[in-house]
Amino acid sequence: MNQQAYDTVSSCPERLTNSNGLLHTARYQQDKACLEINLFDGTVYQYFEVPKEIFANLCESDDPDEYYRSNVRYNYRRLFKRFSFWE
Repeated sequence: MNQQAYDTVSSCPERLTNSNGLLHTARYQQDKACLEINLFDGTVYQYFEVPKEIFANLCESDDPDEYYRSNVRYNYRRLFKRFSFWE
């Protein structure tokens, strides 16, 4: 990946929830409007055509798990990317 591609990727500043939650981390690639969600079970999904505001709201939410379930999970086209424990 070239440096320009790295410049377009944002991550939530900290893990999204405690170990009892669904979400572990989230990253957003602005130039592709792609949201990558890492779940605590190691599953990784990519969601496409996600507005940047959705990512920002997810990171700032008081309950990221609920925000994900209500606003992301079935609202955008998704791709199962891999099963990995946080490479």
